[in-house]
Amino acid sequence: MITREKITLGFCAAASLAAFLFYTIGLSGGPANYSVAVERDITTLVIKAKESLDKAELTDREERVLELAVRQSLRDPLRSKPVQFSGDDPTPELLLPSYIGFIDTGSEPIAIIDGLDYRVGELISGGEFEVSRIAADHVRLLRLGATDTFEVLIEKPQVP
Repeated sequence: MITREKITLGFCAAASLAAFLFYTIGLSGGPANYSVAVERDITTLVIKAKESLDKAELTDREERVLELAVRQSLRDPLRSKPVQFSGDDPTPELLLPSYIGFIDTGSEPIAIIDGLDYRVGELISGGEFEVSRIAADHVRLLRLGATDTFEVLIEKPQVP
C-alpha cells in the first residue's frame, strides 16, 4: 500500500469514528432539542385549533351533516339479518319506485324506473334499492340491508 492510500484510509476511519460519536452517543445535542421544540409546536397548534373551533359558528349545512351523523340509521352495512322494525305496524309503508318501461337489448335488459334506466346490480337513485332481476312485466328490487326482494309490476299507461 502506498502512502497516499494509507492517508485516505486514515481520513475515512477518522470520519467514521466522528460520525459514530456524533449520532450514537449524542454529542450533537440537536435531535433532543429538536424533538422538544416540535412537541411544543404541536401542542401550540392543537390549542390554537381548539380555540378557533370553539369560536367558529357552523353553517346550516354543517349543522345538518353533524345532526345526520349521530342519528340512528336503519341501514347498517355490517348487518347480516333482514331489517327488523319496531313499532305497532310490522310492515311499515314502503315507497317503492315506479317501473315504467323495459328495453330488451339482447344480452342485458334495461329497466326504466322513475324515468332513469337501470341494469341488474345497479343502485336505484336514492341508494335504498338495488335491481336484482329485470323482466318485461316486473322488476325485483332488493332493499339494502334486507334479504327479501320486492316485486314491482310495470305500470300500464292510462288510455283515455
